[in-house]
Amino acid sequence: MPCYEYDDYFIFLVLRDPRRRLVSFYYAWVVLYPPLWCFADEEKEFSLENYTFQEFLVLLLELFSQNIQLQHHLFPQTADLSDVEFDEVIKLEELNEKISAINHRLAIDYPLRSLNTLAHSNTFREEAYHLKPSHLRNEPVYDYASFYNQQLDEIVSEIYREDLTLYENL
Repeated sequence: MPCYEYDDYFIFLVLRDPRRRLVSFYYAWVVLYPPLWCFADEEKEFSLENYTFQEFLVLLLELFSQNIQLQHHLFPQTADLSDVEFDEVIKLEELNEKISAINHRLAIDYPLRSLNTLAHSNTFREEAYHLKPSHLRNEPVYDYASFYNQQLDEIVSEIYREDLTLYENL
C-alpha cells in the first residue's frame, strides 16, 4: 500500500472513454482552436495542423511506438498511477450523479461545473475521420463513432490499452 502524507484523503479518478476523449481533443484543439494545443507531443515538435482524424491517430501511434512523450491532453489517463490506490474510479459520464454522493460522504458542498464542454450532435457521418479540419469547422459536431473504423479503433486500443481496460471494467 502506498504511503500518503494524509491518510484521510479521499482519492478518486475520473476516467473518460479514450475514444471519446480523442475525438473531443481533435474537435477542440485541431478543428476549432488550433493555436492553443494543436500538437501531438510534449515538446511541441509534431504539429497537428490540417491533419484529418485518421492522420492524427496514425501519428499518435508512431510517436507512442517511438516512446515519444505525448502532450498532456493525449497522455494515457492511467499512466504512472499504478501505485495509487483509489477510493473510487468514476466514468466521466457518471460524474454528475456520483459527485453528489461523494460530496455527501465528505460533508462538502461543491456544485459540479462543466468547463470546456463541446455540444456534440447525434449525427453520424460516414468516414468523418477523412475530413480536414477546415471542412469540419462548417459542419455539426459529429457523433464520436463517425471517427472510427477498425484500424483506428485498434490504434486507440494499442496506445490506451490500460485506460480502455479500466474503463470497460467499471
